Amino acid sequence: MIAFNSVALGMNAEGVHWGYEGHEGPSNWAELSEDYALCSAGKTQSPIDISWGHSNSGSPLITNYDSTQSEILNNGHTIQVNLGEGNTFKTEGRLYNLLQFHFHTPSENTVDGEHYPMEMHLVHADNDGNLAVLAVMFKSGKKNQELANIWSQMPIESGASSLLNRTVDPNNLLPTDFSASLFQGSLTTPPCSEGVAWNVLRNPVEASLEQITKFEGIVDKNARPVQPINNRLIKHFN
Repeated sequence: MIAFNSVALGMNAEGVHWGYEGHEGPSNWAELSEDYALCSAGKTQSPIDISWGHSNSGSPLITNYDSTQSEILNNGHTIQVNLGEGNTFKTEGRLYNLLQFHFHTPSENTVDGEHYPMEMHLVHADNDGNLAVLAVMFKSGKKNQELANIWSQMPIESGASSLLNRTVDPNNLLPTDFSASLFQGSLTTPPCSEGVAWNVLRNPVEASLEQITKFEGIVDKNARPVQPINNRLIKHFN
């Protein structure tokens, strides 16, 4: 049996439901459970609005990804792909293991106040349980074949999952240029835990409008509004 890496971002406090609209929406997350207090009180929350810098204050990002057998899941908040072991990511000198990736529409992080139509978060953890996210923006353009392979088995029902018929290569969902903004942030879903190393790639990849619309049609809009930067240092590597 294949062991899949996974991490439940935003594990629900027992009996607590949250979402993206109305009483259960982002502005009320902290009121839904004391476990979600950081969603309001935190000082390094994600996502944020980014203005690209042109310094080399950050260190190069290094991915070591390969094709792997994967599982696709509709967790009720997003479409998530849980991956097999063996994929790693290095940022700021620390090595992380790739656990899963999932999607948001529109993008959660913004660039000069503007959203991209979709954003992918590749979620990693080191051996001590510290998390790092590599964020990739999607713009509307040509069909993305790797995404098409994944979308062909997209579960419609919340809680449904299946083993993907084809292996997934995360490299095919990345731009060739790894210019990025690096900052300390949080989970973008309850409980909004902080201490997450964020790495937002500057260059988007393409997906067709049909592919973006298909995701939105199943999950609906699932983007937390941008949060105050406060006194955080935003590093840029070009």
